[in-house]
Amino acid sequence: MPTYRIITLGCKVNQQESEVISKLLKNASWHLSPKNDKADLYIINTCTVTGKASMQSRQEIRKAIKANPKAKVIVTGCYAQTAPDEIIKIEGVHEIAGNAFKVAIPESVLSSEISIENDSPVLKISDMMKETRFKKFPVTVPDERTRPFIKIQDGCNAFCTYCIVPHARGKSRSMPAEDVIERLRLFKKKGFHEAVLTGIHMGCYGQDLDPENGLLYDLLHRIDIEKIMDRIRLSSIEPHELTYDIINLAAASDTICSHFHIPLQSGDDNILKKMHRH
Repeated sequence: MPTYRIITLGCKVNQQESEVISKLLKNASWHLSPKNDKADLYIINTCTVTGKASMQSRQEIRKAIKANPKAKVIVTGCYAQTAPDEIIKIEGVHEIAGNAFKVAIPESVLSSEISIENDSPVLKISDMMKETRFKKFPVTVPDERTRPFIKIQDGCNAFCTYCIVPHARGKSRSMPAEDVIERLRLFKKKGFHEAVLTGIHMGCYGQDLDPENGLLYDLLHRIDIEKIMDRIRLSSIEPHELTYDIINLAAASDTICSHFHIPLQSGDDNILKKMHRH
C-alpha cells in the first residue's frame, strides 16, 4: 500500500484543505505514513504570509526530500503560488501546484501524472486574480479532529501594503449559504457537535454572491435560529467587521460561541494608514 505525508504550514484554511487532500488519498487506498517513517509521497502545503513562513516552507521541502530521496514531492499552497521560481531551484521537487490546483493533487497522483524521472518539476500555476467563483471541494469528515473546519470564504480584497495574501489567494469569494448549511447538517448527522467556519477574510463573506443572499451575520443568524449545529465558532475576524449585530447575536445565542479571534496589527493611526489598514 503506497504511503503519504502532508506537511501543513500556516492558517486554518490550509489545514482544512490538507484534510481534504488527505481524505481523498485515503479513499484511494493510500496510507498515512507515521511521522518518523519514510513515505512514498510528500505534499508540503506552504505559507508565505511572512518572510519567516516562506523560509520555513523551504525548510520543510528540503526535510521531505532528505527523508526519502526516492519519494515524489509536491509543493502547493501560497508560497508555491507566489514563488514557484524559488521552489523550482530545489532539486527533488516533482510538482509545484498553485492554490487553484490544490484539491486536484490526489487526481494527478492517482493518474501517475507525476514522475520522479523528470528533470524539472511539473508547474501548475494560474492567475488567482482571475478566479471569480468559490471553488467547491469535496465534503470530507475529519478522522482526528473533534470539530471540523469548513472553509466558507477564500481570497481577500484588502490589499494591505505589506501583505501578499490577495496575490496568493485572489479576490474574495464566498461559498453559497445553502452549501454551508448542507455541510453543517451533514457534520451534525455524523455526530459532530461543533464546527469552525473559516476563511481568509471572513468579514467579506457574501459580498461577492450574486444576487447577494446574505452576509456573515445573516448566515450566523440562520444557523442559530434553525439550530443547524450545536455550536459554531469563527476562525478569525477583523476588528471593524465584528459588528454589533454579530456581538449581540453571540451574546444571546447558545449556538454562536462567545469567543472571537480579532487580529490587531497596530494601535497607531499613522502606521495603520501606511499599512492601508482600516
